Amino acid sequence: MTHAIRKQTKADFAARVQRVAPGYGRSRTAPPPQSGSPFALGLLGFAWIYLAVSVAQNRGHLHASIEASALPPHAQVWVMAGLAAMLAVSAVMVIVHLARLLRRGHRGTSGSILAGGLFAMAFCHIPTGIFEAGIAMLDFNTSRLLRSAGATMQDGVGFDLVSISFTAAR
Repeated sequence: MTHAIRKQTKADFAARVQRVAPGYGRSRTAPPPQSGSPFALGLLGFAWIYLAVSVAQNRGHLHASIEASALPPHAQVWVMAGLAAMLAVSAVMVIVHLARLLRRGHRGTSGSILAGGLFAMAFCHIPTGIFEAGIAMLDFNTSRLLRSAGATMQDGVGFDLVSISFTAAR
């Protein structure tokens, strides 16, 4: 019983790679790993951009509340510098994600993050009257749920949900 050994050609190698890893055989690079669900990344983008837009819109209010706090003056400067650095890094990261999205198309995580950020920017620019009218249109069960949650919060923590005012929306 003889076993014939022959040298493997490039076509043999390509056929084997196609059998073992079909995605690698076509593009010659490994497919990028999927990191996170698009919905979770959209929520991350929403929270990130909403925080950045809220800080940018309420700079005067933040400065006044920091001055009214018990922080020493040199710490107040550091807090405001940290907020300014957060805004600068956020702007750079939005540009990076936009460049990644335009370069690679809708694939990857940048599209989900920027979509969440777009919804956050739209949410920040809802007029206060429309926002309050939307809350007023809630049905009886939802308003009862919010009232009971507010009563529980007020009894347990001393925090009244009714006294919340939305300052980020205009």
